[in-house]
Amino acid sequence: MKRIISFILAILMLISIVPVDLAYAKDAPKEQGKIKVEYKDSKTNAAIDQKYQLKGQEYPVEKTGDMNTAIKKEVFEKDKAPKFLGYNIKSITTDRVPNPPETANYTKDGDYTVIYTYDKLDDIIGPLELKPTDVFPDGYVAVKFSANDSGNDIGEFADNKTAVVYAVNPINTQIDKDAKTLKGNKANGDAINLDFPTYTVKQASQDTWKTNDTDPWKMNPENAIGADKKIDVKKLGEHLDLTFTAQYTEVDKPGNCLTKDELQTQFEKAANQMFAGVAQRKDAYIGKFDEKTHTVTVAIIDKDALLTTMQGSGLFVGLTNLYNNNKLTKIKIGNNPEIDLSKVRGTVPTDDAFKTMLAAVVQDHVGNILKNGKALNLDTDKLGLFIDKEVTLNLTIEEPGCDNAVIVEYKVSGKEAAASKLKDKLDPQDIKVWVGDTIDWKNGVKIKDDAQDKANLEKTLKEELAKDKAKVEDLGENGTIDQPGTARTSEKQNLPDGKKGNLKVTFSDGSILVVNGQTLYVAGPKNKVVEGDDTNTIVLGNLPDNKVAVKFLLGEGVKIGDKNGDKTTPVLYETFYVKPNTGLAEADIPATTLQDNYENNKWYNGDNELVEADYTNITAEKSFTAKATKKVQKDVTFSFKFYNSNKPTVEIPVLVLKGKFEPAVPEKQTGFVGNDITLPNMNPAEHKVNFADMTGTWKFEGWYKSTDTSFKTKLNDGDAKVSATDAENHLVGKWVLTETETAKVTRKFVIDPAIMGDGKDVPRGHVLPDAVIVGQKVSDTTNYIGSTQTPGKDNFKAVPETINGKQGTWTFKEWNPKELVVDKDESKNEFTGTWTWAEKGKITVKYVFETNPKNKDLPEVLNKLKPENLEGEKAVYPENAPAAPTAPDTSSEAAKAALVEVKDGKKVGEWKAGNWVKTTDKDKNITYTLTWTFTKHVEPTPQPMPTPQPMPTPDYNPWWPSYVGSPKTEAKKETKPVVPGSKYGLEIAKPHLNPKFTDVPAELKSAVEYLATRGIMVGTSETTFSPKSSMTRAMVVTTLYRISADKNFTKVDKPFTDVKSSDWFYEAVLWAKKNGIVAGYEEGDFRPNQNVSRQEFAVIIMRFLKDHGIDMPSVEEFKYSDGKDIPTWSKDAVELMNKIGLIVGKDNENYKPYGEYSRGELAETLYKLIQFATK
Repeated sequence: MKRIISFILAILMLISIVPVDLAYAKDAPKEQGKIKVEYKDSKTNAAIDQKYQLKGQEYPVEKTGDMNTAIKKEVFEKDKAPKFLGYNIKSITTDRVPNPPETANYTKDGDYTVIYTYDKLDDIIGPLELKPTDVFPDGYVAVKFSANDSGNDIGEFADNKTAVVYAVNPINTQIDKDAKTLKGNKANGDAINLDFPTYTVKQASQDTWKTNDTDPWKMNPENAIGADKKIDVKKLGEHLDLTFTAQYTEVDKPGNCLTKDELQTQFEKAANQMFAGVAQRKDAYIGKFDEKTHTVTVAIIDKDALLTTMQGSGLFVGLTNLYNNNKLTKIKIGNNPEIDLSKVRGTVPTDDAFKTMLAAVVQDHVGNILKNGKALNLDTDKLGLFIDKEVTLNLTIEEPGCDNAVIVEYKVSGKEAAASKLKDKLDPQDIKVWVGDTIDWKNGVKIKDDAQDKANLEKTLKEELAKDKAKVEDLGENGTIDQPGTARTSEKQNLPDGKKGNLKVTFSDGSILVVNGQTLYVAGPKNKVVEGDDTNTIVLGNLPDNKVAVKFLLGEGVKIGDKNGDKTTPVLYETFYVKPNTGLAEADIPATTLQDNYENNKWYNGDNELVEADYTNITAEKSFTAKATKKVQKDVTFSFKFYNSNKPTVEIPVLVLKGKFEPAVPEKQTGFVGNDITLPNMNPAEHKVNFADMTGTWKFEGWYKSTDTSFKTKLNDGDAKVSATDAENHLVGKWVLTETETAKVTRKFVIDPAIMGDGKDVPRGHVLPDAVIVGQKVSDTTNYIGSTQTPGKDNFKAVPETINGKQGTWTFKEWNPKELVVDKDESKNEFTGTWTWAEKGKITVKYVFETNPKNKDLPEVLNKLKPENLEGEKAVYPENAPAAPTAPDTSSEAAKAALVEVKDGKKVGEWKAGNWVKTTDKDKNITYTLTWTFTKHVEPTPQPMPTPQPMPTPDYNPWWPSYVGSPKTEAKKETKPVVPGSKYGLEIAKPHLNPKFTDVPAELKSAVEYLATRGIMVGTSETTFSPKSSMTRAMVVTTLYRISADKNFTKVDKPFTDVKSSDWFYEAVLWAKKNGIVAGYEEGDFRPNQNVSRQEFAVIIMRFLKDHGIDMPSVEEFKYSDGKDIPTWSKDAVELMNKIGLIVGKDNENYKPYGEYSRGELAETLYKLIQFATK
């Protein structure tokens, strides 16, 4: 009788599928050369049979590399050589071998062949001890012999070993279970015949156990040896282990009985192992055993397969073993009569006959269940009988004579496998992905469109694929389960045709279907389709569903080839279909040309010009339109930039050049876009200047585009075109100043010779202390040759020093000379500063004659009228200080003669002594200064009749500069209430005006409002203050005059050559001159309309503060990089104004001393000053 039960139980245990390794092959780079590859046996020199190739390894017959370059080094590295079952790499050579220095290269036709040569291994290697140093050949199966089941310690092999392991070539080795031998060949061809190892029961276990001579070995997996006696590696799992475990039976011991629980536990362990190891047929059935419920669930794959497929499952061998070794005594199947195994065994002579008899009885009982009492016919009955049926097996176990019988229940439940339900119901479904995407092969199968009950089938498929154990794998093109093809990947795009292949669908119950002809479409991140182009190869339906369209349309005035754009209905030119969150490159944007009479063609995103952010990281559909504008006329304007040849990259601000160099800017030109610009001629192209801070020759270098900020390309006629972009229609003329030669002016300190020497306060050879010569050294300067320079600073800190036991103080006495004309010979350009020392407690009294003008030398006769200085040994104590000196005695004839300067018999001028002015420094040293003024003699000339002056104009603004010929004069002064004078002699009007300026920024609002409502500063119109406009010298002195309480001055017709009594600023200039706030220029002029620079205003405001006794606290530190550019004459004032916060730097790095001082800056300065002085 055939064995149906073994069929049922075996298929239940086949629940795992060996995963198929996918080899991902990369396409060779384009336009590369190649080499050929061969794999040979070292002994036979023949190609190695493909059956020895290992799964997951690649065995290319060609390799590629850069054309005509040497074969890559890694090709010859043995550890990277492809591996074969039963072989070890021996050598890697080329055929042909090049002669040095020639190298073996990749060529178009593959002229070189790389030969991998391998040594053959023995089919059986061992026994192995599996030490770390043991080499286990790739692909070999570990055939393990174990003396014990896991957890047992019953037996052993020779030499007390409990395990023996062989490495076995599964293709060549035969395992004869009956003969208990391993058969194979050595590498040299000799035969290998090895017996299974002999095991014995350990001495400690011999009272309980004995070897099972009937069935000595249990193989796991039990069905791993085929009919050809070779190992079926697909049954072994990923570790390639085949285990033979020694079997034992208990020694019968009367009266030594187990409890029922002990007996059941012992039995279930053996029974569960038996049920879990029954063979199965994946083409017909597959099963799963649940140890907890003792249930075997059988999934029927092929309902039409005959019950004969169950033969050879090993079930009845297992039942026989349970009877022989584990006290199984009875079997009851469903409601059938119970089978007494001892009785069945008693009717037959051998174990094999017992197995056959047992199989026949079980078959009858199962038939009663499956066919409602009808007998099974294994030759005609099919596996479908078992679907939705359940067979219960009650197994009785009992030890002889122990009365400890236990019934253990097992169930076998049949169901239709998913593969059976969906067989012939699946179709391939296209998968569309982007390069680099993860491929979900589950999306590659679907229910056929014409399938009956499609909705339920789709539900079944969906539920199956959603389960964790269900999976879909790629078998590659023409691949099968046993021989997968080259794996398909998303590494590179494969449009337009895609790549076909087969899919292996493994369901949750372990059943498998293969779906052939599935197509994978891999799209690059961007795919272009040109509208109306027959050469387009992209099929939109083969792109991923989440593709995003980016359209390019041609609008007004543009074209591409013969396709013209349209303003009303833009014409679609091309579309890119891109992967979301990617984008296009600039090179992908189509290049357009212009239709006639158009210019400035650009791409737009809506109304905005296309920018990179528009076509990168695209997440939604977009349309870009190219547009152009009709040509128009444009104005071309000109301007100048100015540079110093010594600092060719530093632009000189125009404000610095006011009144010094102001070439006329050419008039604008108007032309059509694209026409030539006529470059203006500058005549003359050279201009000489001679100012204290600017002497040399300006030369016009040429015209440049305003965008050429580095002046790299000088324009010639025909180079410049009228542009559609206004910014490009501006040309810049470059002027370069070549300065007059300069020379160094040095300054040094010396000790007053009058106090140094034998018998004097300071011994000969004494040196000034470091606090003088280092700490207060005045920097040397570089000045124009021929210019007049002064020493600069003359206010120095006193320095204490003890000399010869006397405590005293060094104080600065004077500079010599007071000024000099810079000479080319730098040895002549030296100022010497003299220091004197006085004993502590004493003070010096010095008498100083100064001249006006300063560059006029006082006659020696008059110079001798100066009293002798009381310093050094003659220094006095403060209480003994002399009274103020009287006026110089000029009563002598010599003095009278010296007072009048005569030249060639004519009177040149006359000297007049001023009053002595006393000053006291912080150390109480006294200095009396008297100024001798030299007045030139002017012959009287007949005066013309006075011209009637025009009446003041009502709209006159006193802030307007006065120009030659202007009929305007200052309007009648307003009467306004005045704030009482402050302790600093200021007189500030009360608010009495209501200006409404619209151009004052927020940061200036408080200052401008304060000054304007009091009439200190007024606007340039009723609504404008013009805070950025420049300030002239006349404007500056007028504002200071307005806030000063002391307005006393002596009227003269012409205080300066360019100031008349009719000028609106006349009184302010007289006042400023009288109080030493301004002095005018050497030529005798005031230059009222000349703009004031920042450093000039610093000097003026410093003099104003000094005149009014205003001493403001320090708030700033002078730390500007252009401090070295500040000339000596203004350096002290600039640093002081910055220090007290009235005139600080223009930015964090530069003070910009030559920059013009604006109305807004003046308002801010005056506001700070008044707030301090009146608080």
